[in-house]
Amino acid sequence: EPKRRLRLLSLPIQSTIPAGEKVVNSEGKSVGSVIEAAVSEGVTLCLCEAVLDIENQAPSILGQAAAVSALQLF
Repeated sequence: EPKRRLRLLSLPIQSTIPAGEKVVNSEGKSVGSVIEAAVSEGVTLCLCEAVLDIENQAPSILGQAAAVSALQLF
C-alpha cells in the first residue's frame, strides 16, 4: 500500500515554486515535495508527492498555506 500519492495543492498567491520544494505541516515536518508548479487564474497550482492524509496536515509551501485543490479529479 502506498504511503504517498500525487496531490494537487493550491496557494492563494502567484509565485514561482521550484521543483523539489518541501511541503511542510504546521510543526515544520516534511509531508511532501513539489514536482511541478504553475500559475493559473491568480493562484499557484502545485503537483506534489504527499502523504495520504495531506488534508489533515495543514500543509504549507514556502511559508504560504496550501489547500488541496478542488480541481483534482483523480
